Amino acid sequence: MYSFKKLFHYTKYNLIDKWGFIYLEKSLKDSVFTMPKSDESIIVRIAKKKDILKITSDIFPYLTQEEIDHDGKYINRIGDNDFSCFIAEKDGIVVHYFLVYEKANKSPLIRTPFNNKLISDNDSYLGGAFTIPEARGMWIAPFTLSTILLYLRDSVKSKKVFVIVHKNTPGAEDFYKKIGFSRIISTMRA
Repeated sequence: MYSFKKLFHYTKYNLIDKWGFIYLEKSLKDSVFTMPKSDESIIVRIAKKKDILKITSDIFPYLTQEEIDHDGKYINRIGDNDFSCFIAEKDGIVVHYFLVYEKANKSPLIRTPFNNKLISDNDSYLGGAFTIPEARGMWIAPFTLSTILLYLRDSVKSKKVFVIVHKNTPGAEDFYKKIGFSRIISTMRA
């Protein structure tokens, strides 16, 4: 049964889901989106290997099995080179994570129908993110994202960052456009 589910999700992703991706990019050469921290009890930081168990216990109960299967394999890689996971904690509980690939050419982006010739060695990729329902509306994701963009520009020295949203995710494209991302029109491989 489990093998059938995996095969179903793999097939669905490769035949349907990935063709609904919208690709966006943002230059990090100039100013980046910054947002003042609104809740002093929220701490945003890069996760360490010792945080893996806390992330899985605090957030995984809210995820679908498909999200656990996908993001879980990357969360278990926390501490590896060229990959970071930013977490937000409130009152000692991890309420948000955001996966960040410092090298877009070594990220899951290259396994999508994206024109890989658009990626340079100095580009980064923003992967999956999740906020638990109780913490939504607290502006945690935008604050975390502003922290990530500053980190990529100042510490990693990235020149550009890419992100993918699915056409069925309401408001995601508009959110990224409001903070300076622009849609990449010609991304399909020939």
